[in-house]
Amino acid sequence: MLKNRLRKPIGLLLIIVIFVGCYAPIVRANPYARASSLIQAYSTTATASSGGKITIATYALASASMSTLGYSSCKIYKQSGTSWTLVSTLSGSTGSNTSKHTGSRSYTGTAGATYKATVVYYAKSASGTTETISSTSNSVVAK
Repeated sequence: MLKNRLRKPIGLLLIIVIFVGCYAPIVRANPYARASSLIQAYSTTATASSGGKITIATYALASASMSTLGYSSCKIYKQSGTSWTLVSTLSGSTGSNTSKHTGSRSYTGTAGATYKATVVYYAKSASGTTETISSTSNSVVAK
């Protein structure tokens, strides 16, 4: 009798565990971070090429057409031991009357050093509502 009463709750628990186990990798695999009301998604990616060149690629997607959308600044950090030191602040890039903005900025660093970038995304709606979101890229080793 005790076995029969435990069978349903254990079965339900197993279904929940299987569902969560299957759903969690899908959520983690999304390369675009989910934001809030104005900025729906954004992405900041660093890549390294020869000559110490680091390129920061940016992407912002808004919920609707914004009067201004893009990023206001791009800060480049160099790894120093276990900490990060700001080495450069690059100008931002914005577009007008758009719901999507892509851009890139380059920085020439020292080959062998590790770099990352922090970008501040910015959106302003037609009604004047604004939103900013900070995003940090992956780290890369300059070539």
